[in-house]
Amino acid sequence: MGEISVIAVAAVLLLSIVSLLVGLTYRALRLGMRRMRYSSSSVRYTGYAAVFVMVGWLLFTGFISFVDFFPKRYLPFLSSTIGVIIPLVSVFYLYNSGKLTKVIMKMTKQWFINIHFIRVFIELMLWFMFIDGIVPKQMTLEGFNFDIVFGLSAPFVAYRCFKSKEWPIRLALVWNIFGALSLVVFIITSLLSTDGPLFVFENDVPNRLAIQFPFIWLQTFIVPFFLFIHFLSIKQILYRTGESSEFNFVTPQKRKRRSAPRS
Repeated sequence: MGEISVIAVAAVLLLSIVSLLVGLTYRALRLGMRRMRYSSSSVRYTGYAAVFVMVGWLLFTGFISFVDFFPKRYLPFLSSTIGVIIPLVSVFYLYNSGKLTKVIMKMTKQWFINIHFIRVFIELMLWFMFIDGIVPKQMTLEGFNFDIVFGLSAPFVAYRCFKSKEWPIRLALVWNIFGALSLVVFIITSLLSTDGPLFVFENDVPNRLAIQFPFIWLQTFIVPFFLFIHFLSIKQILYRTGESSEFNFVTPQKRKRRSAPRS
């Protein structure tokens, strides 16, 4: 399979994954708001707003990949760092939103785990691109990318911890923590593999995905998206186990004890 065909297949796969993530987010958000008994108009407009923000960010980062927005020498590095920092700041803001907390508490716990199965296809895409000499080795499963482990294990963790309850819920918490760390390692590896002041890997194939469309969305949308999902799952688990107060999360109000009637 030639380089052009590999890139074409990978591009189509990535576009499909991005579209799927936007659609699943829209559906899950509306479901959670319906369970909160919001009005149908509020549910609809909030879902549209979420899609609008995500699509707007995708269009902006896609625009960067086509236009010389930064100096060419540091274009890959600057586009990757800025493209990662902005969504991570947004993730931090949304993570501490009390309204969002109430919505995610009404969402299915398995959803936050099962959606990570999509990472298997991303990992395979990177691996095939590495075989064709397009992606550096350290960004694949043969290097420092362990996403395929969490993608393949996601359905089992979701079923055993939340459906059959054969495994303790703490296992899902640990799984989420290590899954988030895996994404952080991927971000760091990607930055260190990109042309710029932090380039340290001495190989013939630097990371050029940071400036190529649609692969720029890998670092600017897909990785922050799954990192956000990990955080939300952790928040949901800690909330339900009553440990959220230690992490400054929104905690359920304690019920007041009714005093016994006087005789």
